[in-house]
Amino acid sequence: MNLPGRHHRILIATLSALVLALVLAVLGANLLLRPERFTRLLKSIATDNGLQLQLSQPASARLFPRPTVVLSGLRLRVLGQSQPMVSATQVRLELPWRALLNRELVIGKLQIRSPNINLNMARSYLASLPRSGKPFLPRIRSGMVISDGLLTQGEGILLRNFKLQAGRLMPGLPFTLQIEALTSSGQPVRLLIKAVPYQSHSLVGMKNLQVSGQLPTIGTLKLQGDIQWLGSTQAKLLLTGQISRPRARIRLQLQPTPSGTSLSVQIQQQGKQVQMQFDPTALQQWWATLRHPGTGPTSLQISLPPITGTASMKQIDYAGLHIKGLKIRSEPEASASSATP
Repeated sequence: MNLPGRHHRILIATLSALVLALVLAVLGANLLLRPERFTRLLKSIATDNGLQLQLSQPASARLFPRPTVVLSGLRLRVLGQSQPMVSATQVRLELPWRALLNRELVIGKLQIRSPNINLNMARSYLASLPRSGKPFLPRIRSGMVISDGLLTQGEGILLRNFKLQAGRLMPGLPFTLQIEALTSSGQPVRLLIKAVPYQSHSLVGMKNLQVSGQLPTIGTLKLQGDIQWLGSTQAKLLLTGQISRPRARIRLQLQPTPSGTSLSVQIQQQGKQVQMQFDPTALQQWWATLRHPGTGPTSLQISLPPITGTASMKQIDYAGLHIKGLKIRSEPEASASSATP
């Protein structure tokens, strides 16, 4: 007859233990993780770099299965701007136990859900940073995951359904990055990047860089090389390899200049060779002006693209036309207008 009563007491004791464990977990999470400390630290770092960090609600903490700080409704804007440069519905920061015990701010794993990134604002912000600032390599011990992202450029969508998965990011250790997305017209974008990151007193770099995947305009690609970030928007890049559309060998070289950046592109096919050089930012501005001309008497004027380049073809046969040894040279409009007629 005591069996039901005994079971009842066991059940009450078990439930009490579970409630106590949950209370201790919540208290322990808030005492150990102290989410408000991370929030203040992140806001302080943002302010020191000319940014404002806002959250739709206070940060929360979880102790199990891994110590985690959750940031909801994140909005990161440049000071003085009304629109956010980056927004996300949720950001999860998993922290190693060693970081908690030693009171170190080290990220174990970073997860970002539904981010919206304005590339024009991000590019303008990076360009405003002092070039003398030393670049740094963020350290992520377990990797990073971005899901359901959106990349915008101006008023248009550049990439949607953006997914990113990266492994640990530590100097001297192999790093892998996978990207999947769709363009605004629904064309797939897939990239797989492998490299070994490193850092010195003046730059951050990726050696043994391998880039493979699929892009809408050039088809499949397979490139090798290296990249160096010098701070601000200054970078050096050298990639060589193959593309499938058109089937050719390609060489890309990015170099900083006093006025911006210079990108050199070489494409070689059998009997054909194209070489061009331009400032990516200037070319983008020219294209934006072409797509959205202004109003007034000069709205219909079309300028030449800011590209210097040459093209040579051993032979062309098209619609009964036969040409040998064709060479074409392109100069920017400013250079062309200064030439003697």
